[in-house]
Amino acid sequence: LPLLISLGLPETVANATNRLAVFANAITSAAGYHQAGRVPWRTVRLLLLPTLLGSAAGAWAAARISDEAFRPVVAVVLLLVGGMLVLRPSRWLEPRADARPLPPAAEAAIFFAVGFYGGFIQAGIGFFLVAATVRVAGLDLIRANGAKVVLVLALTLVAFAVFLAAGEIRWAEGLVLAVGNGIGGYLGARSAVRWGAAWIRWVMVVTVIASALELLGVFRAIGRLLGI
Repeated sequence: LPLLISLGLPETVANATNRLAVFANAITSAAGYHQAGRVPWRTVRLLLLPTLLGSAAGAWAAARISDEAFRPVVAVVLLLVGGMLVLRPSRWLEPRADARPLPPAAEAAIFFAVGFYGGFIQAGIGFFLVAATVRVAGLDLIRANGAKVVLVLALTLVAFAVFLAAGEIRWAEGLVLAVGNGIGGYLGARSAVRWGAAWIRWVMVVTVIASALELLGVFRAIGRLLGI
């Protein structure tokens, strides 16, 4: 998303176009989990409607916000995602001790909120969905990841349709980004195997925080102070 913005796309258009790459990645991920028998389809069917409704509402809101208002939102979200990468809040990925199911209305409200976030900006949605399916729906971590990839695929498709109807998709940049995501995912997996996941995590921390500071204009302000 920051890359698309730095290439000159308006913030809201970049947010919409980014969904092409997310959708391409989600298709392959969901297919892999389904083939491995790791998708809890019964739970997914129960969570699908509130998640999709939330995604449609979030994308609708994102398609109507101004670029000036959206830029600081992206920056703040990236800083929060960077903070999560640093803190590694694994406690949110552990089942609740009481293990008692929430009322259906409360569960639906939570997944509507998660879907709204995914439709609005997408960044970090995988973590929130895994945390929700573990802590709220009571899944173990493996099945939670299976549910996550299917829900990401579904909510991204809905958000993409909303952005497409709003005329905010740039196909050329989006398709190039999708190809780059595929290649980067392959190389990232090989690098994680070779050098360890911790190395990848810190690369992501630096990249995410630097992107947020750029969106907030910190680097431009420093450049003006230094006369660059």
